[in-house]
Amino acid sequence: MPVKKPTKLKAIEGNRGKRPLPENEPQPAIVQPNAPPSLDKRAKKVWDEYAEKLCRLGLLTEVDGEGFGTLCTIIGRLEMIRAEIKKKEFKPLIVEVVVDSYGNERVKAKTNPLLVEERQLQSQQKQWASEFGLTPRGRVGLAVGVGKKKEGDNLLS
Repeated sequence: MPVKKPTKLKAIEGNRGKRPLPENEPQPAIVQPNAPPSLDKRAKKVWDEYAEKLCRLGLLTEVDGEGFGTLCTIIGRLEMIRAEIKKKEFKPLIVEVVVDSYGNERVKAKTNPLLVEERQLQSQQKQWASEFGLTPRGRVGLAVGVGKKKEGDNLLS
């Protein structure tokens, strides 16, 4: 089943569907929400870096705090894992000797769990980031904002 696009996004892109756009869809105010108290230090840093910019672009509203907080937490965890992976003593493969019930030894190699978790978090980050227009594909066709463009409206600036 295809994912439904929000009405606001359809209106911005131009309604190419056969049905008229609903006129009574809830429209949360474009007000920067408070950061969830559960955010750790890294996640709070990500929040502080992006929340105001997203709000100014009309991509973060008063009801988006928990979802955006989840994205910030994912990014913070990714930063932590990547810091561990960069350490000199990090081993991408974990090798262990396993002894079976007959006393036979065999060598078993498995991927470091940090690499597995990194891949999972990257996938989650991609999904959440696109919800807030933080990926190139997530911004395709968007023409958002609340007024004239100002210096700094570019997320990459």
